[in-house]
Amino acid sequence: MKHPHANEQTLRYSMQNGKTRIESNGELRLKLSSIKSIGIRHLAEVEEYRINTIAGSRSHWVRFINGGILAFAYNANGQLLEFSAENLEVSCVHGDTLNFYVPV
Repeated sequence: MKHPHANEQTLRYSMQNGKTRIESNGELRLKLSSIKSIGIRHLAEVEEYRINTIAGSRSHWVRFINGGILAFAYNANGQLLEFSAENLEVSCVHGDTLNFYVPV
């Protein structure tokens, strides 16, 4: 994810239950120790949504109307296995819930 306020210097700050880092190229990296929920703030912004279940794991792939992509997968125990987001904005609620939406 690109952060609009990134500059040439790497910025770091902490948030509850994890860390974020803004790289010098504007890429935002998140490291969260616990994600309880991944959500979509406005369903009207979703263009396509696919769910696949393989060997007890469930993966979700979402394309938004602006071309943004959200992809994540959980195992049968609810553990997050994989996560990526591109060209989207995110809000974090209670340090463990991420809600994605199209940038304004």
